[in-house]
Amino acid sequence: MPTSCHQDRTFTGTELSADQLANAEFEACTFRQCAWGGVLPSNTRFTDCAFEQCDLNTALTKNTAFRTVRFEGCKLLGLQFDQCSAFLFAMGFDQCRLDFASFRSVVLKKTTFNGCRLHEVDFSGADLWERRWRTATYWMPCSTTPTWRRRTCARPTTSVSTPSRTG
Repeated sequence: MPTSCHQDRTFTGTELSADQLANAEFEACTFRQCAWGGVLPSNTRFTDCAFEQCDLNTALTKNTAFRTVRFEGCKLLGLQFDQCSAFLFAMGFDQCRLDFASFRSVVLKKTTFNGCRLHEVDFSGADLWERRWRTATYWMPCSTTPTWRRRTCARPTTSVSTPSRTG
């Protein structure tokens, strides 16, 4: 049960502390330039929310719910989306950095990655049906060598390689 509920609010910068995030519920809220790197927002629910120019690098997301959430210009390095609540999980990314994030076995139906950087992101076992890649830059292994090469996807594709590093 949430300890606090917030609706139709805009939060900027450091308005919310880690304690205020834990077990809270946010609906139709906007977060601008918030820096929650390494913060544990456990059991927090975000529904119909927007994150703009936020820094959530290495934020721990265990049991956090992202329900129809949009990220714009955010740094989301190392986020473990596979630890989030799967119930109604839906999000879109525009001009975000998602390097080293994990979407392992996550259902990403209709998720949009527009102009995002996705270096060494783990999509193994993820359901990528109907997702959209628009000018996404990502690193994937070259089929003939174990080195990683840069790829740029300038238009939507129908499949994606799910790399795993070996050797």
